Amino acid sequence: AYPDCIVYTSSFGQEALASNKKNFSRYHNDPIVFTNTNLQVLKEGDKVYLFPNIELETYETSGHDKSCLTYKIGKSIFSGDSFIPGLKVITSFPYSNKIEANTSVQRIISLANGNDLYPGHGTIYENFSH
Repeated sequence: AYPDCIVYTSSFGQEALASNKKNFSRYHNDPIVFTNTNLQVLKEGDKVYLFPNIELETYETSGHDKSCLTYKIGKSIFSGDSFIPGLKVITSFPYSNKIEANTSVQRIISLANGNDLYPGHGTIYENFSH
C-alpha cells in the first residue's frame, strides 16, 4: 500500500523479513517474504531524522527476539514487545533469550523513567515511573 515507506529494523530483522521460516509467517495462511530496497538496518546508537527536528534514537533490546529494537523520539519510548509493564516478556521463541530479555527490560525501564512509554500492546504510560 505504501511502496515508498522506509522500514527500519535490525540486521536480524532484515534477515527474518526475508525468510518466511524465520518470521514465522509460513505457519499462517499468508506467508510474507520482504526484500524491499526501502529497508534500513539500524543498530545501537543509530539516529534517524524522520522529519525536520524529529530524531529517532535506536537501542538494541534483544531477548523477546534477536531483532528487537527500542526507539526514543523526544520524551517518547517505543519498546515493542521487549517490555510491556505488568507482563512477563515471552522468551519461548527460537530466537529468544531469557537473560538478554531481563537485561533489556531493565534498560527500557531506565530509558522510560519520566518519559512516555508506548509498549507493543496495551496501555500507553505517560510520564512512566517504575
